[in-house]
Amino acid sequence: MIDKLNLLSKEKITVIRSSREQKITPEEIVMNDILKISAGEQIPSDAVVIEGVAEANEAMLTGESDLVLKEKGAILLSGSFLASGNILAEVSHVGADNYASKLMVEAKTHKPINSKILNSLDRIASFTSKIIIPFGLALFFEALLIKMLPTNLAVIYTSTPLLGYASERNRPPYNHFITDCGN
Repeated sequence: MIDKLNLLSKEKITVIRSSREQKITPEEIVMNDILKISAGEQIPSDAVVIEGVAEANEAMLTGESDLVLKEKGAILLSGSFLASGNILAEVSHVGADNYASKLMVEAKTHKPINSKILNSLDRIASFTSKIIIPFGLALFFEALLIKMLPTNLAVIYTSTPLLGYASERNRPPYNHFITDCGN
């Protein structure tokens, strides 16, 4: 699922080259192109505002839910959207150097989780898995051989603490089980 992550749309955008407006695909953007971006459009490449005022929605990139005011000299991050206004902006990064591209590569890179809590839980689980079978056998043979319980009650006696449903102290007396089971 994360391999299909793409923050940038493929819609054509307006650039100004040689004093003429042109519609091009985002892949055709080159350094120092002048982008003409209006409200509702996605910023296709990192750029610096050279004219106009707008508000950008950078929530998808930064998590910031408030609109960010963009005036002359402000940096526009690729992948964000203009919520209002019209601007002209000069491209400062293209392709893999764009903020959105770097973010996508980082998200797609598998990073092992290194957490003290998870490491502690792994050690506890490892220890518990090593002692559970001997502990269960000891309980079963205690019920069967020492307490002389029938096999079906010995299984209940063994499984109850292993499954964590009742502790040794909270378990009702087994003669109560015998009368309830009809034995």
